[in-house]
Amino acid sequence: MSHKVTKGIYSATVPDLTDVADIPADLTQLASDLLTNMVTLDDSIQSGNASVVFTGAATASVNVVYPRAYAATPVVMATARNATTWASVTASSPTGFTMNLTRINPSSNTYQAYWLAIPLG
Repeated sequence: MSHKVTKGIYSATVPDLTDVADIPADLTQLASDLLTNMVTLDDSIQSGNASVVFTGAATASVNVVYPRAYAATPVVMATARNATTWASVTASSPTGFTMNLTRINPSSNTYQAYWLAIPLG
């Protein structure tokens, strides 16, 4: 037997835990951790992608504005899709940040980069 648990945009089907003796301890802990994280994170995590245009240089930047501003500056992670390109974040604020891409060699192409913003509290 199972039931559906929903919190914000997240939902999960979890087993009926009435007979806990049949459930291994690590599975119980995993279910607890998942439900706790769903409640904590809710829909405050934002993510997106950006096209970063290189104009014959090894570095390029793009300003990113969050779809919804945060009350405080979130933690932001960025990554580039290309294996010869890496991303970094600067000038982070509650409304956005600057995503910087660096390549091994100069380029005149456009590359996709991805970001994830997570509030601290």
